[in-house]
Amino acid sequence: MVTSGISVIGRVDDATNNSLSVNNNDYACQACWDLAQGVVLGRRSIDEPRPVGHSTVCLRCGRSLTSQRVTHQLETNSPRELRIFNVIREWIMPQTVAETSRICHSCWVLADRAAVHMISGPSTSRQNTMPQIQPQLLDTPIIPLEEQLQSPPTPQTMLEAMPEPVLQSLPQSKSTIVLPDYMRAIETESADMIKAKQSLLHRIIL
Repeated sequence: MVTSGISVIGRVDDATNNSLSVNNNDYACQACWDLAQGVVLGRRSIDEPRPVGHSTVCLRCGRSLTSQRVTHQLETNSPRELRIFNVIREWIMPQTVAETSRICHSCWVLADRAAVHMISGPSTSRQNTMPQIQPQLLDTPIIPLEEQLQSPPTPQTMLEAMPEPVLQSLPQSKSTIVLPDYMRAIETESADMIKAKQSLLHRIIL
């Protein structure tokens, strides 16, 4: 006896509690296909517990909730639960959320954080504290292209063409003499004695 694909698809659609519309373009694993085929052939009831697979899984990540100590049912009784419900619904689209859908605690925490971020939005404190820098336009004279080709600019002509504020802001070179081997004499008693002798010589009358 050959089971028609349309009948099996209908049983798979019933098994999803109308939370997901199943059509000819969808795929099912071999275990679900065998279960749906068994219902069509009358070997088992659609409400009978499944002998294989997990009976309760997380709606978002698909992990089994049997070994999970904390699970959460998706409800809309409070504003916080409604925000988490909307985030999960957006994550699993086009799949829909059923009344008996549950999620693990890890997905619940992620959805709660995402809901808070969606409400508050990105932080604008950095944008408010950053100073606004306005570009300063200099009154630089425009030299025609013909004159530039005829006489290339020299450093002297470039300095003359610059406006006065720019010239004042340019660093001025200072003439300095660098003596790498120069060392200052240490202030000692000998130096004091030399100074005393020099002053004494100036006082001697010849």
